[in-house]
Amino acid sequence: MSPEMMFRKKGESVGVEADVWSLGAMMFHLLSGVLPFGEGLIVPANVKMNNREAWPPFMTSKAAFSELSRDLQGIVESCLNVDPALRPTASDLAAATDELVYFRGAWKNGTVHNLAGKTFGFILSGGREVMFHEDSVYGPRQAKVGSKVVFTTAPGHPRERAFPVLVRP
Repeated sequence: MSPEMMFRKKGESVGVEADVWSLGAMMFHLLSGVLPFGEGLIVPANVKMNNREAWPPFMTSKAAFSELSRDLQGIVESCLNVDPALRPTASDLAAATDELVYFRGAWKNGTVHNLAGKTFGFILSGGREVMFHEDSVYGPRQAKVGSKVVFTTAPGHPRERAFPVLVRP
């Protein structure tokens, strides 16, 4: 809930900027895996003091994800501006996301069935084997034999390449 919604005075109205705040909070949670201002009764105090969780290091620790992660972090930061007048509009957000560079392949499900050393492995999906590199795994979880994953593919020889790879909980 946006600061202006939490701390409004009687008779004050809240505009669409509160929806942008909520979108930013939801994006923070989806990208990082944690709630931006914590949970429960501490949330209003954290919002009032602008005491937000830090971005997790996994977002930018791998070169394959760092540029997109930083761009997304900037968009989310702008949505979570305490001053509603400084938040982007829906049009601003649409324009900002159009500028993002990312792979737009079809998502597939699979299971890691073989790790070849510490740097790459193989996913079994639909009876086919797909190769992935450890640097292609996004998030705090490591891919292990038996891990359920979601991924997209790009052409490769002798096997397709999985990128990005998300390890399911």
